Amino acid sequence: MKGHLMPQEILSYGIHDTCVSAFVPLNCDGTVNDALAPLPYCGLTESILRETIEEIDEQVVEGSRSDQNCLKRAGYTKPSDCFLDINTCGIQNPLLWSWMGINQPVYDDQGEICGFEPAEDTSVLCPSCVKTSASGCKHSVALVTIHNAWCGEDRHPDFDYVVNIYPSLKFEIQENEITYGSGFTATRSLSAKLQKNPNFIDPWGIVDAANTLSQKYQQRKLECPPGSPVEELVESGCGCGGCSTLEG
Repeated sequence: MKGHLMPQEILSYGIHDTCVSAFVPLNCDGTVNDALAPLPYCGLTESILRETIEEIDEQVVEGSRSDQNCLKRAGYTKPSDCFLDINTCGIQNPLLWSWMGINQPVYDDQGEICGFEPAEDTSVLCPSCVKTSASGCKHSVALVTIHNAWCGEDRHPDFDYVVNIYPSLKFEIQENEITYGSGFTATRSLSAKLQKNPNFIDPWGIVDAANTLSQKYQQRKLECPPGSPVEELVESGCGCGGCSTLEG
């Protein structure tokens, strides 16, 4: 008599809101730049993941007869590149713009950042690589976004959050219109190509040396024990609260 298979627990969840977006500066080799602190940014209103495909044409080798193929391989599609489109609500952050390579900071007499201007020095594309051109510096910034984990009509009972990890973003220089006028304006729309970066180990222990990323992005459930570095990150965010979901 065959034994019965035990039912497996199936992971299922919804995602509600973005609690925090944290940009992490990288060295050229993809490791975290410890000289610069990660930057929580509450101005990210929307992030759109785009995965493109490449179409491979049909391959045919004709045989000796006109009505017969010697070899044939059908056309197909395969994954190509991944992009992340980001919309901001208008919160300006000159340091973040410099990490992205889209602007460079302006400094006052005390050496403090007081604004931004067009980026002309290509070294701003990699903060830790002085005089390094954009083509010579593969990595510059990573991104971690944390979202409420949802189940039905309530927060998920088994874990607090869902995290998206983008270990390396290469922001594309593109035309951008920034409007100033009545009310809150000056929003930005940005686009980055996602890159693999197995050297990324974040400062909060979400990704560690024993569980590095081999792909261009990863989404996973995120538990948030009180007093943990993850809780500190969540509480630095945009109002989603701390790690209290599982405490009853």
